[in-house]
Amino acid sequence: MSPARGNVPLYLVLAMVCADMLAAGSALPVLPEVIRTLTGGDSGAAAIHLALMIAVMNALQFVAAPALGALSDRLGRRPMVLLVLGCSMLNNALIAFVPSLGVLYLTQVITGLAVAKVAVISAYIADISGPEQRIRNFGLLGLCMNGGFVLGSATGGLLGAVSLHLPYLVAAALQAVNLIFALTSLPESHPPEKRRPVRLPQLYPWRALAVLRSTPAMGRVSALVLCYCFATLTFQSMWVFYSGKRFGWGPLQNGVLLAVLSACMGLAQSKLVPVMVARLGERRAMLAGLASAAVALGGLAFVGSPWIVVPFVLCYTVGCVITPASRAAAAREVAAEEQGRVQGALAGLNSLDALVAPLIGSALFDYFTGPEAVVAFPGAPFLLCGVILLLAMRIVRRKRWPAGTRDEVGVR
Repeated sequence: MSPARGNVPLYLVLAMVCADMLAAGSALPVLPEVIRTLTGGDSGAAAIHLALMIAVMNALQFVAAPALGALSDRLGRRPMVLLVLGCSMLNNALIAFVPSLGVLYLTQVITGLAVAKVAVISAYIADISGPEQRIRNFGLLGLCMNGGFVLGSATGGLLGAVSLHLPYLVAAALQAVNLIFALTSLPESHPPEKRRPVRLPQLYPWRALAVLRSTPAMGRVSALVLCYCFATLTFQSMWVFYSGKRFGWGPLQNGVLLAVLSACMGLAQSKLVPVMVARLGERRAMLAGLASAAVALGGLAFVGSPWIVVPFVLCYTVGCVITPASRAAAAREVAAEEQGRVQGALAGLNSLDALVAPLIGSALFDYFTGPEAVVAFPGAPFLLCGVILLLAMRIVRRKRWPAGTRDEVGVR
């Protein structure tokens, strides 16, 4: 196929991402119950298996994301997209037809590979977007991912009430349609003349991350991504425990809040982010996002009434400017033939945070809610995240930052 050009490939890949996240979201809500049934109804054992499976998935994503990104620089984006869509379809079909604990662990290995598709999709969008369009297009990617996941989660809950296998059957069917759609309609975005050879050591995760230290500006982007992802993943993994301890919330209240948060972040990425960057410039927009997220997480650490949660959560959504802006900044720092490698390395950082953040957050929460705590403070993980985001503001304020749309070089 000829290389992708114009808006049509963008809308095609965004539609595929939305369908993919719809499938992923529809399967996720019933996974804990599937594990519980396979452990004979033992909720404690099910929780341990779930934690181990999440760790396996994130470890595989850390290995796969940089490798897939680098391979897409050599082989093209389209073959890698087809590979991860096929893995997603196989994953859901295995759970639907061959449910056992061993199979579930295998599916988490496959899921780690499939989740790494964010690296290839990001490289695809970088290929077909001009420098002035990248922030907007990465924002649209966030909208489709959040929107598809929210809709999928609601659908999965309804289907799971009928049968625990039904959400996985529907997800496998959606992925099959998605794969056929990609085979017949998705053009290649990375032409052969821009491809470069990839040596085996470049596929090793730590070697693949070396591209993030290739320039001082890229190093700062990487540090920012590491800080923001750590804060985001800590918030996501600890919120249910925190709200249960502080407000006595259950699945209904948390489900509604997290659905609203995902929807707001998706809308903010597609609507608010372009306006912020156009009016403030990329650097000041990122500083505003970091400050808003830091205030929100710091405030949530001390909030005493559930009614105060909503304004802090809305304040937190402003921080969503960081993801598209940092990906756009990284894309400017490398040539077209290295987009897959750098986007894969950024996705690898995200998965590394996904391994570490829940462990640190849970350790803090356990200590400050346990009998040995000097003071009872369940919001300690959120306060730590707020401090980290404030420190990240210093990274953005430094001189050596990738020049972008209305970049304020004079900001110190």
